Amino acid sequence: MGRMMSSLRNPRLCVLSCLAGLALSTAVADPPETGFFSFLRRELDFRSANQELFQRDADDATAEEQAAKSLRPFFIELSSNLLSPDGDGKNDFLSIGLEGVPYLSNLTGWNIRIEDANGRSFVTFQGSWPQVPIVWDGRGDDGSMIAPTSGYEVVANLRDENGNTEEQRRGFFTDVFAHREGAEYHLEATALVFGPFSAGLAAGGDPDGARTTAKVLDLVAAKLARYPGYIFRLEGHAVMTNWADPAKGQAEQREVLVPLSLARAEAVRDALLARGYLPARFIVEGAGARDPVVPDSDLGNRWKNRRVEIFLVPERKD
Repeated sequence: MGRMMSSLRNPRLCVLSCLAGLALSTAVADPPETGFFSFLRRELDFRSANQELFQRDADDATAEEQAAKSLRPFFIELSSNLLSPDGDGKNDFLSIGLEGVPYLSNLTGWNIRIEDANGRSFVTFQGSWPQVPIVWDGRGDDGSMIAPTSGYEVVANLRDENGNTEEQRRGFFTDVFAHREGAEYHLEATALVFGPFSAGLAAGGDPDGARTTAKVLDLVAAKLARYPGYIFRLEGHAVMTNWADPAKGQAEQREVLVPLSLARAEAVRDALLARGYLPARFIVEGAGARDPVVPDSDLGNRWKNRRVEIFLVPERKD
């Protein structure tokens, strides 16, 4: 089969092969060394004398075709589509493997990186083939922990000895993180969006924001279900606009921000009630501008202060 393919790649060899077959079938009809047979013998003698040259041409053609072909698609295998590296024993690690890798020549290496929703690289891995599945703890190249309730993407690249490369991508989401603080747990979640002076989740009518908020609330509800012996304390927060004027700030806190932050906590509670929880499981509080994540004077980032914190408090057994 290999010789046949070599002949097909070289028209001269193909013609000679066909002529040789024809010569054998007509050897009785035509006497050798005359006419057609004289031409054929000269061609066969030339081919025999230059066999190495013909073979080198065929091998070069095969190598060129091989180098021109790209790696065919593979797929990324994840142990879970949800990562929750908070030490609670469920999805604390993410295993990343490369499966179904058909290739035409020897693979020489691979690299994998995790990108955030903005396409920024968070952590990278690389090595030689074969790839051994990575067991990742959620920490980035700088040692920081991956953000909760956020979307990320695994980007994998293969390369072979001919310089061909193939890239595949697969997304995953991070769960709500539960951090133990004494007898309580503090749930860490992002992407619960509140607009300025609003208690509406996903304020502003952004469809993408509404979908993200709904997904985060689903994750919160699933996380709470794993703590049957706890009461859920929801603490709303807000941004103070009169941060530079203490007197006006106190009035704003009392008259505007405490009620607003309470309404935000109630909005989260109502969303969780709609997901099957009983009202008796909740305590709602409004902290106003107390305990900001960033200074209220940081105009570019103070939106982070418009939030609801979730704490799990053990039920009292009187």
